[in-house]
Amino acid sequence: MKMVGSWLFLLISLQGYEAPSTPKVNCLIINLDYVNCIWSEQGSPEVNFTFFNNRFIKDHMEECTTYLQEKSNAVGCRLSFDMSDRFRTLTTKLVHQNKSYVQNHNLKSMVKLYPPTNLSVEMNKDPELNLYWNNSKNNQCIESEVRYRINNNKWQTSTLIREQNYAVPFPLKSSRYEFQVRARVNSICCESEFWSEWSQPILWDSMKGNNITDISGSSMSMWKPVLSLVGAMTLFMLACMLVYRERERLRFILIPIVPNPGKNLDDNVEAWLHGSKDICFQPNFTERVCPVREYRLVPQTGSVSESESNLSIPTDQSDSLSTCSSSTSTLPVTRYEAPSTPKVNCLIINLDYVNCIWSEQGSPEVNFTFFNNRFIKDHMEECTTYLQEKSNAVGCRLSYDKSDRFRTLTTKLVHQNKSYVQNHNLKSMVKLYPPTNLSVEMNKDPELNLYWNNSKNNQCIESEVRYRINNNKWQTSTLIREQNYAVPFPLKSSRYEFQVRARVNSICGESEFWSEWSQPILWDSMKGNNITDISGSSMSMWKPVLSLVGAMTLFMLACMLVYRERERLRFILIPIVPNPGKNLDDNVEAWLHGSKDICFQPNFTERVCPVREYRLVPQTGSVSESESNLSIPTDQSDSLVHVLFLNFHSSCHK
Repeated sequence: MKMVGSWLFLLISLQGYEAPSTPKVNCLIINLDYVNCIWSEQGSPEVNFTFFNNRFIKDHMEECTTYLQEKSNAVGCRLSFDMSDRFRTLTTKLVHQNKSYVQNHNLKSMVKLYPPTNLSVEMNKDPELNLYWNNSKNNQCIESEVRYRINNNKWQTSTLIREQNYAVPFPLKSSRYEFQVRARVNSICCESEFWSEWSQPILWDSMKGNNITDISGSSMSMWKPVLSLVGAMTLFMLACMLVYRERERLRFILIPIVPNPGKNLDDNVEAWLHGSKDICFQPNFTERVCPVREYRLVPQTGSVSESESNLSIPTDQSDSLSTCSSSTSTLPVTRYEAPSTPKVNCLIINLDYVNCIWSEQGSPEVNFTFFNNRFIKDHMEECTTYLQEKSNAVGCRLSYDKSDRFRTLTTKLVHQNKSYVQNHNLKSMVKLYPPTNLSVEMNKDPELNLYWNNSKNNQCIESEVRYRINNNKWQTSTLIREQNYAVPFPLKSSRYEFQVRARVNSICGESEFWSEWSQPILWDSMKGNNITDISGSSMSMWKPVLSLVGAMTLFMLACMLVYRERERLRFILIPIVPNPGKNLDDNVEAWLHGSKDICFQPNFTERVCPVREYRLVPQTGSVSESESNLSIPTDQSDSLVHVLFLNFHSSCHK
């Protein structure tokens, strides 16, 4: 009987048992000061969990140091917070005994600010009713919303406001205005999902012109005693009615009756076990005997890895053999290489527009068609402004809104029947223009002050300054939120050169890209002037010297050239026209006759040669006159030479 009771208790317990639900951790950044992680939203937990977190650092875990407790149980944890942590991933882990529950949290939109404070209302002469307040965080990442009502009528809500003031023109006379303000992080710094609570209301009465911030005290002060008395009397009457009507139930609640389970348990168990004799279990199916076969794995021949040997072997060996034999082919196999996938890189330029480029690996060989979702889910449209290079599209320029930076941009490149889709998270892909309007001033401290203008003038921008003295090594400053920088006690007789660059800071989601360095600016301690044209300033004192040296060098080279090559230059500049008939006759006579005192004296003995006389005999046949004059005997040359020599010798002896 005791065994039956135990089984019965176990069955009843199993029917009513429900496994505990997985605890869910919800984390919220409070006023950009700290993070609250809570796991008790489904009710107070029945066990004490141990909470771990990675402190926004990858591959790092540590236990919570500041638990939030409720009824002696830990229900949450408070974590420290830095501005840049908002755009990192927080990993949490709840541990109880041998169970752990891990979650990843993206907190960029999980920010809740404190309500605005110090509300005040003023009437000016326009007439205009001006409301002023202070946000809990005084920067350009905060936007506010004002609501007001007149004479306790319906609330009217303003548009979103970046400033900390609001105006109601031409307020109604004999009216009572009530204002409230709330705030949140705006879209410039990634819009938060949570508004702060409404501020304490403030009243303005046109008849009195006063500010009243304690609404409850002013409107309810005269009614408090009356309402307290009426409430007490009502509660007393309800208590009396409840006691009279529910006296029996109250008696059982106050004095519970202890049950006796053994009184009727035996009879019930006997009846449940034996039941009626007419009831019998009749099976309505026939069992089919199935043969059981045992298989063992036979390793295949050859070098087979362990993973392959554990696979099932084909039952029909003929199929496997035919498959293997068919794989052998005499045809050459050409390996196909797919074209490389084009990669699209998108960058937000100066928070004004987005440039998406797909030509970083080189100019594309084909013209892609570019589509994008314009930061809208389930939406695609073609690019309207392509960037081209050598008549090929290499990029696309997209319009941009401040809130787009924290949304996902989907791009698609299409060519023929191929498309390449990418998702882009652009929160850290911002490149600003370089700072401009640099100026340097010396004050009386003494201190050298540098000023500049960033391309975007808001608190999301941080700058970095570098400077050098007399063209020595660059010195770099720490990160600066303002648009000025000071160098204390500048060196005398020195020349300072400054440059500045900027980027989006960690408050608004730190960018990976710095702007280019600005144009340099110089300050000379001897002159105390600002010089932005480095090339002109550094060469100004050398220009006259170099000009004079260059001119003198050119003049000397010209003189040397003229002296050395004067004859050639004279003939080139003043060419001489020759007169061939002037001296030709005299020269020829002198050459022919020579001098009378000069005589040719031969130094050899003359050999007597016989002189023969020949006459021309015309050849037979028809011969022309020209041909007949050309027929000369073969030895005529010798006789002619001898005759000339005798004539010359006789002339010498005369």
